[in-house]
Amino acid sequence: MVTTTVTNTHMMTSEQEATRRRQNSPLLLSLMGRVAQEQQPFSFVSEIASHITRRVEQHVRVSVVPAIYCDDQMCDLSALPDRLGVALTAWLHQGVRRLLLVPWGGGQAVDAWIEATSSALQRAMGEEVRRTTMASPCVHVDGVSVRRAFEGFASVQDQLNPLVEQFPGWGRTYTCFSAGDAKIALLHSPKCTRQQPRRNALEASTVKALTAALCSTQVSLIPASDLAQWKKDGHIYAHYLISLLCAVTESLQKERT
Repeated sequence: MVTTTVTNTHMMTSEQEATRRRQNSPLLLSLMGRVAQEQQPFSFVSEIASHITRRVEQHVRVSVVPAIYCDDQMCDLSALPDRLGVALTAWLHQGVRRLLLVPWGGGQAVDAWIEATSSALQRAMGEEVRRTTMASPCVHVDGVSVRRAFEGFASVQDQLNPLVEQFPGWGRTYTCFSAGDAKIALLHSPKCTRQQPRRNALEASTVKALTAALCSTQVSLIPASDLAQWKKDGHIYAHYLISLLCAVTESLQKERT
């Protein structure tokens, strides 16, 4: 009689390998907000974020983890520090030392996110948290070249950053938190100085362009006569967002090596 012994060695090895990959590369954690225009379905934002973060994962060494939904309509604003803090503390205790927090949409509770990030990092590392402001990286994007009168070509940042500030809601600077050997980068919106109707219109337009380029199941909502131009604009814009996230992620990774 032959006795066969079944072990969980392979399963344990796979889990250990996944943990090791997460420890050795930055994690990208999306913070899902809401779009200013209520008629924009929330699922579009989630789908857009998923498409873009998956492409970032294909280009640089990063692990995309499930998003945290921080919409004011879904939870009390006062619960945001606990919701985000618990997730960050768990990753830090698992040995993760680089995290990139990426918001998508309006309704950002920036002060609450900063508080949650600082508190989680201090608790996990047991050290004072240092906070610095970093300028968004300069990246190249094909297909964008507009000539200004008397000034030559406009930079891609000058053309696209005003849109980025409206959706996904990333400013021209971002905040870095560090303690011990751990570092967290938080993209977030700037102080809003644009009038609300104009801001809502820009946000709706960028979501529409990204939807045309990335969300094939939703293109029927866009008139066929306009679809080609919206797709073109959306692909340029998506490329810019991907390039920005790749650049910030690589800066996190380089600082560890």
